[in-house]
Amino acid sequence: MALPARAFLTLYETASRWGRKIADIGGWATEGKLNIVTGISLAICGDEKVSGKITISPMDMLPLFRRSGTGPTVIKLQRIKPEHFEEWRYVTEGSAPRGGVRGRARSLLA
Repeated sequence: MALPARAFLTLYETASRWGRKIADIGGWATEGKLNIVTGISLAICGDEKVSGKITISPMDMLPLFRRSGTGPTVIKLQRIKPEHFEEWRYVTEGSAPRGGVRGRARSLLA
């Protein structure tokens, strides 16, 4: 029996397989053509506790996608969309100072 196809690829693997720059992947995400996801252990969004797979707001990720390669490797995610939710949640308490959740470029998946 063959293994199923991979469910996720890192942004770097996706860019490599498609022969594109990581900035192109970020651009497509901002246009709603694909979602970029990651997993978190816990974030507080108002009175809700959120954990597990989340979709990341592309606008929070823009600094990662500088074509010059000078962008940060860690970002503060302030808006997240938990799995099976339609609306964005604002992180009021998380792993980053003053709200937000830290996201690392190498942990983001497409």
